[in-house]
Amino acid sequence: MVSDHLYQEFRFVADLPGTYRRISDLDDVDLTEWDAIITTDSIAVQARSSAALVFRDIPEHLCVLLVLSPYSGAIEHLAGVPEKAKPDSLVRGKFDVPGQHVYLNGVELSDKVKHLVKTHIQPTAMKRPVQFGFIARDFEVQDYKDYGLIVHALGPQNTVLSANYTRPSGSSVWFVPFDVPSFKPWWELAVHNWHELKPTVFPGLPNWVASADWMTAAEKAALQDIADEESTFARLEAEHTSRLSELTERLDELSAAASKDERLLLTGQDFELQVSVQRALEHLGYQVRDMDAVFPDREPREDYRITDPDDADWMAIGDATGVAKGAKGVKIQSLAGFVQKYLLEERPATQPRQWLLVNRKIGYDPETRGEVYRPDEANAFGANLGLAFDTVALFLLVQMVGEGVATAAEVRAWLREKTGELLISHVRDWRNEVAKEST
Repeated sequence: MVSDHLYQEFRFVADLPGTYRRISDLDDVDLTEWDAIITTDSIAVQARSSAALVFRDIPEHLCVLLVLSPYSGAIEHLAGVPEKAKPDSLVRGKFDVPGQHVYLNGVELSDKVKHLVKTHIQPTAMKRPVQFGFIARDFEVQDYKDYGLIVHALGPQNTVLSANYTRPSGSSVWFVPFDVPSFKPWWELAVHNWHELKPTVFPGLPNWVASADWMTAAEKAALQDIADEESTFARLEAEHTSRLSELTERLDELSAAASKDERLLLTGQDFELQVSVQRALEHLGYQVRDMDAVFPDREPREDYRITDPDDADWMAIGDATGVAKGAKGVKIQSLAGFVQKYLLEERPATQPRQWLLVNRKIGYDPETRGEVYRPDEANAFGANLGLAFDTVALFLLVQMVGEGVATAAEVRAWLREKTGELLISHVRDWRNEVAKEST
């Protein structure tokens, strides 16, 4: 029961042992006389009465290759479903499903089925404007196998694109879409499955043909080449898996370490951020004096005094702060007070710079955090040799040194006269300039 076009696609059946016949209606034959049927119509569903579907009595030995199309309707029902679920056991065609993704249900499948899904179903589905297949309404995909339905490939909206179903009686149905490149490999898989289910009905599998004992010398040499190639691949795959595992473990270790160190520049607050900022500055070659160790807790002062080994007259009074929201202007005022105390106590020959190292909007993607302060606040701060230093920008500078894009001395020279604000956009622009100069 197939169209003229599909009839031509299945002409290979005529060359197989046994009797075959083309029919136009299932009622034209006694199904008990046949072992297998290829059809585009439902075998299980015979007719629709005014109230319900009428299910056909299927011979226990009859097996089916059912060709799916966008016009498939009620094509099967899951026999063995509890009586109360019978109205929902119908397998219905589904069509006009948007999308091209195909998911291999690899757990239950043989290598041959997996190969056909990858070489037939997936490429074919990618060419379709919309998908078609079937669903068993009110059943979850993971429940299908409990009733003998093994899904080969799932499309969008859990549409079953190909599958095979074993009824409680032991008969079997293979569901294959009409637009696969060739039906022959699917037919061979189906017959092999039917032989396993009904060896007395389908005894004619010429397994000896595939035996190496009856191959020509050329065939045996080709078979050995395949075995050698598979062995080589297995060895390389094992080495790749082992190496990948080592690298993944190494990455996990580095990620765990970074989350307690450099990445705190992106996520940290309070003492953790303060320690991380000091380490980052020292990584850039600065000499950083921890002022919390100098002044008692009852006398809050700046977190750091930062000096540059390449410029004896350069120094910055630094303070680190991390806030969940935006940076507050009061931090600028506090830092200015620390600078005034330093000037009164130390009476330096040159005015120190003010570095306010800020990690803010911690819950946001660093790419979206924007400016640290409004332009008017940043400009006023810069007029007093102040720099609102985004700790994300500090992270990127440390990254540049680690990747060899710039040396620590080059970073310090670039930062030496910076005032106002330093954002990630400034660091990236400079990195691009350095890359152009090096090419």
